[in-house]
Amino acid sequence: EEIARIKGYDSITPTIPKVNLWAVAQSNIYKLKQDSRSFFTSKGFFDMYTYSFVNEKLVNKLGYSTDKCVSLKNYLSEELSHMRNSLIPNLMAAIEENYRDFDNLNLFEIEKIFNYWKTKSDIIESYSLAWIISRDEKIVYFEIQNIVSDFLKTIWIDKIVFEEATNKPSYAHAWRI
Repeated sequence: EEIARIKGYDSITPTIPKVNLWAVAQSNIYKLKQDSRSFFTSKGFFDMYTYSFVNEKLVNKLGYSTDKCVSLKNYLSEELSHMRNSLIPNLMAAIEENYRDFDNLNLFEIEKIFNYWKTKSDIIESYSLAWIISRDEKIVYFEIQNIVSDFLKTIWIDKIVFEEATNKPSYAHAWRI
């Protein structure tokens, strides 16, 4: 603007800007994320977006260790000392913060997590999906099973087998009928 004012507006040749009007090609990851978001929001879940950081206290509270978390050298605060390797700690913290205001709360998040590949210097980031249901009444096993099977069908996975997990975290559903 300053150059045009000094040199003169009349000296600028008007041109039509070149704009690409072609449709933007969407990656399969983008489509998968959008399909997942559409599915969970249609089932009454709230889409969360939390920090990519966790702290040792939060991770230990869930019975995990920060040994597998990527630690930061120059973290800003104790609350932001490690990169998350799971979406669950931040979702659990969100449930804990909002439980007094909401009896029934369904949350999900689709975002990147950070893990070590082969050594502590090789860090990979990948997308992860986690969802959580918090209710006062008992959640029936079949309701959870239906959500899982419906979601997998939404993302084109048709052959599904459910097996009882052997190492269940303490906060997980008991998976009993």
